[in-house]
Amino acid sequence: MDRRRFLAASAAALGAGLSLPALAQVEGKSRVVVVRSMAMAAVTEDAALRRMLMDMVHQAVCLLSGAASREAAWRTYLKPEDIVGVKLSCLAPPMVPHPAMADAVAEGAALVGIPANHVIAFDKEDRDLERSGFTINKGGSDVQCYGTVGPPGSGNPGYEDRQSFRRDTAYHLSRVVSRQCTAIVNVPVFKDHSYAGMTGALKNHFGCIDNPNEFHKKNNCCPAIVDVGHDQYIRGKQRLILCDARAVQYEGGPSFQPQHLQAYYSIIAAVDPVAMDTMAMQLLDMCRQSRGLPKLQDRENKPIHIAEGARQGLGTNDISRIEVVAKELREKTG
Repeated sequence: MDRRRFLAASAAALGAGLSLPALAQVEGKSRVVVVRSMAMAAVTEDAALRRMLMDMVHQAVCLLSGAASREAAWRTYLKPEDIVGVKLSCLAPPMVPHPAMADAVAEGAALVGIPANHVIAFDKEDRDLERSGFTINKGGSDVQCYGTVGPPGSGNPGYEDRQSFRRDTAYHLSRVVSRQCTAIVNVPVFKDHSYAGMTGALKNHFGCIDNPNEFHKKNNCCPAIVDVGHDQYIRGKQRLILCDARAVQYEGGPSFQPQHLQAYYSIIAAVDPVAMDTMAMQLLDMCRQSRGLPKLQDRENKPIHIAEGARQGLGTNDISRIEVVAKELREKTG
């Protein structure tokens, strides 16, 4: 897909008319799937929203994999013996993933034969999860949900004692990532970031280390974001990326700024984090330009980690090698 077609596909996702390209995987290209439902705007009950989002996640995974059934789609990414870590992004409520995102992963895992208590919804701290609408659960037969750290005496897994290094980036990795899970489903949100330029699939893994603040004022968080993404446990275990894109925040991040939200009503799925963030940057730029704001790359705090991630082999930012598959749902799902 050339630049003109890529921008057209991305723009269609912001407008009313999404078209669905052919489902066959294009050889050598990274697929990014957008499933969008304008009906979401009229949903007022959380239970209905939850079911809608879960159904959209399943549809996105089917389109991403090209599989004919939900079970086959999830089996593309997960195995029955997996323990699945669902990495959330819960630092700035309410601009956070809906709990339905973890529920959808657990439902997909069940189709593969993975028990509910082998799914761990996690982020940096218990308190962030609780503020974001998640219920802490440690033990039992249901989906597990907890932070790497919690209150004193909470028994949370914590961070590795031994530091991990890549170039000048040193950190302690969450034991949820290094010891507990065998597969990771990355669940970010898309928003502007005052230091990194934007946050999405790549930067969400800053929530897997103990010291992300050390890198925030160093060269737009780069190459630290890329170095963390290269961690053997993160890169080796990440199977799937599912973005809760009910809305995107195009300015004022990372804190929540409701005046800078653009409703988007979408679930976005990919395997390639660089390709997903490349699309996210395009979407944020369209929101910004429509309001007279400069593109992310035209300001000082630009997201240089995306191109660096491509250079370091984490994925592609070459739009000719990215296939955008977009589906518009005309009626309420679920």
